[in-house]
Amino acid sequence: MFESVDNELDPIIDPVLEKNIITKAGQKLIKIGDNEIEYNEKGFRLFLTSKLANPNYTPEIMSKTMVINYTVTMTGLRDQLLNVVVEFEKPEKEKQRKDLIIQQSENRKTLKELEVLRSLLIDSC
Repeated sequence: MFESVDNELDPIIDPVLEKNIITKAGQKLIKIGDNEIEYNEKGFRLFLTSKLANPNYTPEIMSKTMVINYTVTMTGLRDQLLNVVVEFEKPEKEKQRKDLIIQQSENRKTLKELEVLRSLLIDSC
């Protein structure tokens, strides 16, 4: 785990990000600096954490990594806790809320499809 990563990563970890794995005598190794270290595909995980709200990485780094935003706000936390309480105290209301969210999503999808059809009709005229 690398903590408090800035917008630029140390080039020494490039072989790990690019998965430059070497096989010697049936053993998988990865070269970091001058050292060859045993590599276990199943058990290896690399985590890079940053305190930056919106890190701006190069396209090369973005293609080698997966950026997940785990930012928690007080409003978001409050909403999550409220949903848990409502689900516990009024499960029928929580089910109704979830159904409305699904219906709203389907309606947005239908609206987009109709807008595409409308633009196609206008273009063909």
